[in-house]
Amino acid sequence: MIDDPIDGNPSPDEPFDENSIFEGGEFVNDDGTTFDPDLVPIPPLCVTCRKNGMRGEEYVLCTLTRADQEEGTQFCCGSYVSLK
Repeated sequence: MIDDPIDGNPSPDEPFDENSIFEGGEFVNDDGTTFDPDLVPIPPLCVTCRKNGMRGEEYVLCTLTRADQEEGTQFCCGSYVSLK
């Protein structure tokens, strides 16, 4: 990965590497604890979403959204796209 010499971030000209989206391949809660993404329940809304099962960045975003709302009573997702 080529880092920008000014701020240390990857160069915008570098191709996207879906394996480097999150450091160390771990998912991390807001409190800093890691969690297994395979243990995060999939709400019924996700089953009817086109993005369900996607890989890469979308997988990470969906998993973090699910994990963030795991304790809630109603699941809400701003990225939902119906299969129909």
